[in-house]
Amino acid sequence: SLLSLCQLLRRPSLPSQQQSLIFLISPLASSSRKQRIGQILHSLVSAVGQMYAGRTAAQPKSKLGKTVVVVSDTHGAHRELGPIPEADVFVHAGDFTHHGRRSDAEDFNDWLGDLPHRWKIVVEGNHENNAPWKGEAKSLLSNATFLKNEKIDCDGLLVHGKGFFWNMRRVDANPYDALIPENVDVLVAHNPCRGHVDGGHGCESSAELVKKMQPRAYICGHIHGARGVCRGTDAFGATIFVNGSSVETDSNGDYVASGAPLTITV
Repeated sequence: SLLSLCQLLRRPSLPSQQQSLIFLISPLASSSRKQRIGQILHSLVSAVGQMYAGRTAAQPKSKLGKTVVVVSDTHGAHRELGPIPEADVFVHAGDFTHHGRRSDAEDFNDWLGDLPHRWKIVVEGNHENNAPWKGEAKSLLSNATFLKNEKIDCDGLLVHGKGFFWNMRRVDANPYDALIPENVDVLVAHNPCRGHVDGGHGCESSAELVKKMQPRAYICGHIHGARGVCRGTDAFGATIFVNGSSVETDSNGDYVASGAPLTITV
């Protein structure tokens, strides 16, 4: 309301333009002075943002000393990745097949069996979610732990893997989010969060979820061109975001390995 705005503007920490803005938004202001309102509002918003930034920023959590190696979106090209670095936990964030081919899943499982990591976590991507064998995923991936809206404690590192979902806007749109433990350390999902290693195509609902739960890491894939690692800022400052997409499409439309696995410490 106008009254609330005026009360806020009287705070001593705001810029000197406060009285000008009060006048500009009154019915008595001339048209020439009203043209300045955009500049003054911009200054006001910046000042308010600086005032409250410190109150909403989330701080990085103390490290547990656990290493996590991440790959995603291999699309049947897993054997082209080369050596997988040592780590406490191996995570694949989905799309390990090419259009849900069962032969890809079976060979992927054989490949997983050769990895030395004690903990091997896999979630589904959209390619597996559409596969006719999706109900058999746990048994097909006998050499790893397949998580679908489930959690596992990896020697003190609590990991939760989400089932595949398309992007959502409402915070409470995904009913399975209620299954995520409040003290989750690593949240694994195929879709990236909006604004973090997402190429502009992330999920708004997931971003709000991370802001609320503040996991140590959010691991994803799906957007091949957004591969990378970043530390969140402001309200996302407690979380490391990882997009482990590992392939690109060649001139023939085939998937080829394009990036080494990514390793983080949480």
